[in-house]
Amino acid sequence: MCISKKKIFIHFLKKSEFLISIYSSVAQAESESISSNQKWSIQKRFMNGTYILPNPAYGYCTNTNGLLELNQKQAAVVRFIFDEYLEGNGIWRIAKSLNEQRIPTKTGKAAWLGGAIYIILKNNINTGDLLLQKTYSEDIVPFVRRKNNGEYRQVLIENDHEPIVTHEEYEAVQRMLKQKAKVKKPAKKNSRKNLQSLKEKLSVASAVPHTIVGREKKEQVRSILLGAVPDAYRQKNFVRMT
Repeated sequence: MCISKKKIFIHFLKKSEFLISIYSSVAQAESESISSNQKWSIQKRFMNGTYILPNPAYGYCTNTNGLLELNQKQAAVVRFIFDEYLEGNGIWRIAKSLNEQRIPTKTGKAAWLGGAIYIILKNNINTGDLLLQKTYSEDIVPFVRRKNNGEYRQVLIENDHEPIVTHEEYEAVQRMLKQKAKVKKPAKKNSRKNLQSLKEKLSVASAVPHTIVGREKKEQVRSILLGAVPDAYRQKNFVRMT
């Protein structure tokens, strides 16, 4: 019985595609396993206080021991941004002022945008506290990075490093930002539906525990028992560890 070359080619082609699909599945499973192990390792370092920030926020740098220290020049800029905003100057006006003074951004560019100012004003790292696991990577390829809205446990380390602003100043700025956001965004017609959706999201987020750890655990637990937790974290429903 004679078999044409075309049939032989099709046979080997199908076989190759099958093998490629198997190899791809194995490679994907291995990649996801490595990602899972790395995620577990990072979370473990979160808990024991040995995690080192790979890319510190503007205003800070890491020393040889991996601890956060002030970048004095950048910290002065952060202080200026908070002072200006508390005095009533808007985000874009502050950005314009920094550009006029030719102050470089974190990337070294001389073009400040409103978004960069907003991120600095929202970052609680400037209070001396360190909130870890703000974002996470999905478990499957291509490992898209997303904001953590309660999917994973967050870790708050209080008094981790030298602050640039006080908690009171930070909370005041958050209230001002929230108030301006309300003014800019008029109420939508389906506000009841949005409110219900928000409640559902909050109920899901509250089901995932958060943990507070730090170098001085006894002092932190004492402060927690006294209720000394910043307002910005109260809604996160933290679980405290002794």
